[in-house]
Amino acid sequence: MTARIFVCRDTGLAPLLDEVIAGLEARGHQIVRGAIDTPGQRKSYANAELAIFADVDAAIFTPRHACTRAVMAAAPRLRGVCSPVIGVESIDLDAAADLGIIIGHGAVRENVVGMAEATVMLMLMLLYDVQTNVARMRDGLWRRSGHHGHQIEGRTVGLIGFGRIAREIAHRLDAFGARVVTYSPRARAEDLPAHVGQVALDTLMRDSDIVTVLTGLTPETHHLIDARLIAMMKPTAYLVNTARGAIVDEAALTDVLRDGRIAGAALDTFEIEPLPADSPLRNMANVIPTPHCVGHTVECWEAFVPALIDNVEAMLRGDLPPYCKNPEVAPRWRARLAAMEGQG
Repeated sequence: MTARIFVCRDTGLAPLLDEVIAGLEARGHQIVRGAIDTPGQRKSYANAELAIFADVDAAIFTPRHACTRAVMAAAPRLRGVCSPVIGVESIDLDAAADLGIIIGHGAVRENVVGMAEATVMLMLMLLYDVQTNVARMRDGLWRRSGHHGHQIEGRTVGLIGFGRIAREIAHRLDAFGARVVTYSPRARAEDLPAHVGQVALDTLMRDSDIVTVLTGLTPETHHLIDARLIAMMKPTAYLVNTARGAIVDEAALTDVLRDGRIAGAALDTFEIEPLPADSPLRNMANVIPTPHCVGHTVECWEAFVPALIDNVEAMLRGDLPPYCKNPEVAPRWRARLAAMEGQG
C-alpha cells in the first residue's frame, strides 16, 4: 500500500533518516515531518501539534522524540511505530499494547555486534590505561616507571542487564578468561550460558572489577545505579556505560570519579546529550568519554537503513516487522488492522 509516514526531525540521526526517507519515497510513500528537537531535550508533541498524526499510517520515532499515548491516540490510521535503533525508551510501550500498535526497532545483528565489541574494547582500554599512554606520547614523554595495566583474564565483569548485546559481550569475555556475572530480573538462571552467574545487584556492585551498564531505560531503571550502589564499588573497579546515561546517577558518579573512589569509567551515554561543554566528565583523566557512537560501525549504519525500511514496509503489508519489539501485541494489532479495514 502507498502510505503517509511520519518521520521525526532528529538532530542526531538526520543523515540516516534522510536515507530512509529517500528509500520510502522511492517506493511511492508520502513523508510527513514535524518540528525539530532541541539538542539535549526530548521533543514532545501536544495540543495543535498532534493534528499532524491524524492521517499517518506509520511513524518513525527516535530516542530524542517522544511517541506518547497522546500521539498514538491522535493517529486512528496508525499501523505501527518504528525506531531506527535498538532503544525504544521514547515510545510508550504500554500505550502501544493497549491500542494494538506494533513496534519495530533496529535490533540488527551489526548493531548488536558493534556494541558488544566496542564495550569490550572500552573495558580493555580502561584496564590497560591506554588513554594515559597515548597522552604521554602526545606530550613528548615516554613510558612511566613501573607497570600500570591489568589483564582482564581472571577479573570479574558484572553485566547489568542480559539482552542481546550483553550475551555477545559475555561470549567474548569467556574467550578472555574473565569471570562473568549478571543482574537481570527477567533472565532465568537455566537460560544463562554456563559461564555466566546470576547475582543480586548489590553483590554485582561489590564484587565486580568492571561494572557494565547494558539494560534498557525505563521508569524503573532511571537512576538504578545511584549513589548507594556506586559507593559499594571497589576503589580499583571501573564502570562502563554503553546503554543509556540516565540509568546512572551522573552527579553521584562524577563525585566518586573526581575523588578517586573508583578507578575510572568509560561512558558513551549521558543524562543530557550532547554532553554539556562544561561537564567535568569531558576532561577527567580517569574517564574515557565518547559521543554516543562508540559501537556505530559502518556495517551497523549500512544495516540500519534497509532494516528500518523493511520494518515499515512489513507493517504496511500487515506482516510483523522483521525486528519487532513487542510481538506479544500481535493478536491485538491484527484486530486493530481488521477494524481499520472494516471502516475503510
